[in-house]
Amino acid sequence: MLPNTLRFGRGDSRMSSKPRKAKRAAARRQAPRTSERLGYRLHEFCALTGVSETTVWRWIRDKQIKIVTIGSVKIVPKSEAVRLGLL
Repeated sequence: MLPNTLRFGRGDSRMSSKPRKAKRAAARRQAPRTSERLGYRLHEFCALTGVSETTVWRWIRDKQIKIVTIGSVKIVPKSEAVRLGLL
């Protein structure tokens, strides 16, 4: 195997940029804080409010709470949690 200087032709400069890129990518992937969020996925909503997922699905079926569907992801708007007094 060739040393880095021969393989890349630029010394170690190419190797040192990867950790910075990984940190930037991780920062972009982080979910917004709860105070900044406009809605929650069902499992997040259940964990945040302490309500079981079965109960949330029952509320959705009985139209007690509104949800937003984005693709196949179900989102409970933060306004619904506030309206129910859960947040």
